[in-house]
Amino acid sequence: MNTGIGVQQAFLPGLEPPLEVSKAPLALRAVVRGFNAASHTATVQPLGSAATYLHDVKVSLEVASLDAGERVLVLMPDEHNAGEAVVICRYGGSSG
Repeated sequence: MNTGIGVQQAFLPGLEPPLEVSKAPLALRAVVRGFNAASHTATVQPLGSAATYLHDVKVSLEVASLDAGERVLVLMPDEHNAGEAVVICRYGGSSG
């Protein structure tokens, strides 16, 4: 059965219904607008979006701190649940 995303569902004998293929996590580039060191969370603005902000995004423990204007990569395991988003790294320079 074609899932429409270029991957086929896995069929294993004796399993009903067939296993579903999960969607790949969404990775988006963003600019840090604020960082809370106490809770280790950030407010980020996705690049190209003037009005969208993600608040209280968890920050990977590999990232010690963030400054406003830094560019980061945000991983969202479920694009419909921003509460699962996490800043996984910084990249490039500041965006202002």
